[in-house]
Amino acid sequence: VLEAQDRSRPLGVSLASGLSQPLGRMWGSTANPGFRLVAGVWVRPTRLERLSFRGDFSYDRSGLALGPFATAANVSMATKVIGASVSTLYQLATPSSRFRPYVVGGLGVYEIKSITTEPRGSYETGGQVGPGFHGGGGVETRLAGLNTFVEARFQRNVIDGDRRTYVPLVFGVRF
Repeated sequence: VLEAQDRSRPLGVSLASGLSQPLGRMWGSTANPGFRLVAGVWVRPTRLERLSFRGDFSYDRSGLALGPFATAANVSMATKVIGASVSTLYQLATPSSRFRPYVVGGLGVYEIKSITTEPRGSYETGGQVGPGFHGGGGVETRLAGLNTFVEARFQRNVIDGDRRTYVPLVFGVRF
């Protein structure tokens, strides 16, 4: 059984999942809310009690609203975003506080693909890779004996000059 990480530990892993809300249009269509999965590694320097660094691998998937003709033809589209990012987190409260709000910001590299499903099968297109940045905030607390967090961020990826923006909201556990 995995035990939750102690605040004095300088290294650990995190797992999170939640909602991902695209803003604007993707591939000419309005994107619907989707989901996000995240696995990461965090480092907390012992001399800087409020500062930590995190590396994350993420997977986001959202459906696209194509309209009534596509629905009638049994055609659907989705976007898939696979990313790797590095972040800096700064705790706004002391480590001994029960609720520890924090701000987060960072950079990453993301691959965005579209997935089309039709009666004859599914296929992926795109595979475009580009940089991105994010910023947001969250709250850490102990819940049921685990170090948990809720985090929301504004994320923007720039692929071939096209900006893709979404807001993930996740719940996670740090070990």
